[in-house]
Amino acid sequence: MHDRPRQATPRSDVLTLLPARNDATRGGQVRLDGVVMFRSTPTLLALLWLALATAACGTGAVGRAVAGKAPSAADALDEPALDPATIDCSSLGRARPLVVDWGSQDRLDLELTMRDRVAVVHYGCDGLRLLPSCTLAGSYRFAGVSRKEEMVQLTSADELAANLPFSAVKLQAEMKRGSAIDLALVMVGKHVTSVREGPRVLLEGECEGATHFVHSAYVGAFAMDRGTKGKARSLVDVFGRGGEASSSYQARRASKDGEVDACRGSKSADPRPPEQCASTLRIELYPLIDGGKPAGKKSEAKEDLDEPACPEGMVEHDGICTRPKEPEDRSCPKSNVKACRMRCDEGDAESCYRLAKLHFYGTGLERSFTKPIPLVLEACEGGVLPACTAFYDVSVYCENDAKRNQRDASHCMVGRRIPIVESACEKGAGKSCLLLANLASGSDDARWRRYMRRACDLGNGGACSRFAEAQLEGHHDVPTDVPAALETLERGCQGGEFMSCVTLFKVYDEGKHGVASDPERATTYEAQLCAQENAIGACMIVAKRYRDAPPGISRDRDKAIRFFRHACSLKLNPLAGEGCYALAEMLRFSGGRLSEKEKKEAVESYFEACRLSGEGCDFAITLTKQRAFRHDKQACVDGKADACERLGVTLADEGCRHEKPRQCKQLGAHAPSRLRGHCITSGKVDSVACEAWRKQGGEVPAFPASPSR
Repeated sequence: MHDRPRQATPRSDVLTLLPARNDATRGGQVRLDGVVMFRSTPTLLALLWLALATAACGTGAVGRAVAGKAPSAADALDEPALDPATIDCSSLGRARPLVVDWGSQDRLDLELTMRDRVAVVHYGCDGLRLLPSCTLAGSYRFAGVSRKEEMVQLTSADELAANLPFSAVKLQAEMKRGSAIDLALVMVGKHVTSVREGPRVLLEGECEGATHFVHSAYVGAFAMDRGTKGKARSLVDVFGRGGEASSSYQARRASKDGEVDACRGSKSADPRPPEQCASTLRIELYPLIDGGKPAGKKSEAKEDLDEPACPEGMVEHDGICTRPKEPEDRSCPKSNVKACRMRCDEGDAESCYRLAKLHFYGTGLERSFTKPIPLVLEACEGGVLPACTAFYDVSVYCENDAKRNQRDASHCMVGRRIPIVESACEKGAGKSCLLLANLASGSDDARWRRYMRRACDLGNGGACSRFAEAQLEGHHDVPTDVPAALETLERGCQGGEFMSCVTLFKVYDEGKHGVASDPERATTYEAQLCAQENAIGACMIVAKRYRDAPPGISRDRDKAIRFFRHACSLKLNPLAGEGCYALAEMLRFSGGRLSEKEKKEAVESYFEACRLSGEGCDFAITLTKQRAFRHDKQACVDGKADACERLGVTLADEGCRHEKPRQCKQLGAHAPSRLRGHCITSGKVDSVACEAWRKQGGEVPAFPASPSR
């Protein structure tokens, strides 16, 4: 890249960028964000259109929008210009965007947030931004992994938008025909939290717009440079050139962070990343959820492939999101045998794993414990870590099947089980580490301790729960350490382990194991049970504690409402009805003026309570009548006869229950005259208006048998 963009002759369809030397501008130019631009009507219209498109559904950076690109960039990649609207990010659940194009301050903000709590972000069509004032309880632990070096080449506008969401537009504008962005990445570990679900009920602070939380952050070193499409380069070459400020992009943002030599000295057992090899490369985002997992279901680590990590219409290949070359050129759907076989034959590791599962479970194929073996092995060697753990299970089934049918079991690759699982554990697969610990239980305490601790460090809540038990009781030759056990239990609880949360609640509520009683802290663990397990009894305990403020707990109306609302939303049993009734009561007697939204929620909550438990039925009917009365009152004033009739009937039957006395008197003077008029107009003794008029004490005229209207 050149040190300065080449100056071009102004044209109506080209937006030429010049370095801005001072605030003055020459004739025919306009300054925008410190950049001098040639003024032309078509150009400015194009810029306005691009800015609107970017704001609506484009790329973004933390705390600011990314500037629009030059229209001349349409020719840069020999393809249509980047249109962010073509990237459908609305369907994203999990996502793994690179963050190497973040500014250094943005990455520092993320790292500082992750020291204290789980980082919460907004991630959508308008980009990714950190929400520093939004809190989700949890912590991160560093786990080293086997060093991974990889080269990534981004060659299209869509790949830039999906993988480098902060500077995709600017990068494309600077790329020439046939060029690409070369990324050299060296990963040595990750900071990972045990939090597997992000229930919104647990969010604290300013969380408007929150969609995801950061489950893990991969760290190491990176270098970025402009390359040539289709031309392979070595990692050392890109690192050697990545530090050169040879383009305006590189002048604006660091294109290199960290040193290859420092990374190559790392080991998976290191407690922290090496100096000069600790930059955040990629973050893994999990979506926030409105409720916990269905009651009674065991927490599962999200290490499978069922949830896409790329925008709709893109597939993950070699660590990046890319468009499929052909309509069929993508990782196969869950049960499409033909597509899975075709993609596996083409070398797609994830498709091989899915095809193996189709064979194993007999989905669309004859069930087999033999055919999945080479497929799972290929997927594992292709970098699909869940396949490595699955290889052990498939191999065991294969061996047992061979013994049962008195066949040779050599094709089951029994001898490769443990080495493959060990390799996956070193690469960062928590389930593989947990499997190794379970296999060592009762025979090798040192091996159990090593792999159970590593599984916990890699975010497996079940492993944390079991290791904490050993720390409390001294099992597996683990030294008894209550403070360390409580810390480990906390990771287990945050990871959705029911018994970890129960143990922590009892420890702090009752003051066990020499720990002082702390009801406020105990309540936070009960809240975890409520949010993650949908344990409705826990939700009610938490809500009542924040409402009633027993000793040791501060009253918190907002939290009480939040947890009553969560209990009501479960609609599982009469206890949910109690939650709905308590929610309606708190909203109704809030002490302040309710918004229309709160009024509506109170009425609906009374109705839900009435339906689920029989509570609140009278209030539901009364509040509904009040709403109808106010509607009819306004409609009657506006001259609608049917509303006046209904209003008169209500006044006759129920008096002034729904209105203030003075206003009721005015209505009483107004409505009867209307009722008498409607009665006479109706010409029928038994009309609604005449019946209402009679109840008001009025005299109904004697109508002829065949009234002339």
